[in-house]
Amino acid sequence: MKQQNYFGFTNWAYVCDQFTAPEIDRVEPELVYAVYNTPSYEDSADVVFRRDGKWFHNNGCHCSCYGLEDQWDTTPLDTSIHLLAIANGKRDLCIVDTEGDFPEATQQAFDAWLAEAVLS
Repeated sequence: MKQQNYFGFTNWAYVCDQFTAPEIDRVEPELVYAVYNTPSYEDSADVVFRRDGKWFHNNGCHCSCYGLEDQWDTTPLDTSIHLLAIANGKRDLCIVDTEGDFPEATQQAFDAWLAEAVLS
């Protein structure tokens, strides 16, 4: 399993710069799954990461006039709830873009990564 996954982001520093994350959050976490979708005019981003054994999620979106700045507001993520939702055919968290262009395979790739990451 690749532990740091950046799709549309270059690295953790770029994630933090785009969201204007505070200095305390700029140390790269142990595990990262970050997706930044930039279709026509509306962009969206999802970031899931584990730091000090705890999981967090952050998302943001914007139109072509703005960026992700000032949308860094991480929330705790209970991975057991998400994995239970997957097992029951219902998802608690979705990784998609603002136009809904990401296929089922993209969500399945995230679900598989998370399931493996929880065990590491």
